[in-house]
Amino acid sequence: MSVICIIAGGVLLCVGIFGLIIYSGQKTSQSYVTKAKIIKVDISKKRSGGTTWEDIIPTLEYKVKGKRYKVKYDSSLSESWKKEDTFVGKIIDIAYSPDDPTYIRSLSNEKGRGIYFVYFGSGLLFIVLGFIMNY
Repeated sequence: MSVICIIAGGVLLCVGIFGLIIYSGQKTSQSYVTKAKIIKVDISKKRSGGTTWEDIIPTLEYKVKGKRYKVKYDSSLSESWKKEDTFVGKIIDIAYSPDDPTYIRSLSNEKGRGIYFVYFGSGLLFIVLGFIMNY
């Protein structure tokens, strides 16, 4: 049983480490990932049914190689952010083009990185548990 715990912990630990390495600012499919702060949210586009997620346009501020950029990104935000007033000040991950840093390919909620920390932590826990069970 302790061997199974140690092996499972090792697998989880590896997934966590590799996930964090891949996730942190690496070049992914012709894009680079960086942190951006939402400084303003425009919900001026209205439809007859009111504001939809596609109507929310955030203005993002971020740095690439020491240069600051302020860009509007016209796309829907994650539905897990429920109220537009909570968008402002959020730090999110964006993927931008290496050729033109003002061209943002995608943006996402910052929750993505957390799952790798969970894998990493639970992997360590399983390994420690396996060694404790062994003695």
